[in-house]
Amino acid sequence: MFRLITCFFLSLCCLAFAGCGKEAPAPSGKDYERIIVVSDLHYPSKATEDAKRQAIMDNKAKARDEINGWKDVDLKVFTGDMVEMYGSMKQMEEAKQFIDGFHGEKSFLAGNHELFYREELKNGKPVMADPSLRKAHEENYEKVFGPLHSTKKLGQYLLVFLSPEDTEGKFPVAMSKEEMEWLKSTLQEI
Repeated sequence: MFRLITCFFLSLCCLAFAGCGKEAPAPSGKDYERIIVVSDLHYPSKATEDAKRQAIMDNKAKARDEINGWKDVDLKVFTGDMVEMYGSMKQMEEAKQFIDGFHGEKSFLAGNHELFYREELKNGKPVMADPSLRKAHEENYEKVFGPLHSTKKLGQYLLVFLSPEDTEGKFPVAMSKEEMEWLKSTLQEI
């Protein structure tokens, strides 16, 4: 539990780092940066009843179209649980195809549904995958969405993106020792 809280706290701290150095004007000439955060997309839908499922998918498409109409968005960040339920390659590709309909720059973070479950439900809940399947999910995720952790410079800000990718742990929200080392090294370079 301590490790979980520490990882969460570190993630929040990383997101708070900004303006390291001189302020530079935004490339667009604006005096601000606009980031849209899309979380828990679960595309197409976790609903099982056909009409409800279709209505949810239609609402997601409408939201995407509305966001595409906003002219001052610099970055769309997808913060995990983009797939419907499991980290299968099919579900990742389906989610990515929908996400590709968002115009402009995008960044991705993996969630527990991309990395930690096998295609099985027990009492209506997804079942935790073993470490080898979690590793396979990580590899599929990186093929479809890119690296599990990364940085992006946006105006005067350095954005740090971290995913819960500890395949050996028993919690689906922990960062590995390797990711913690990467974070430490990245922050030392600032």
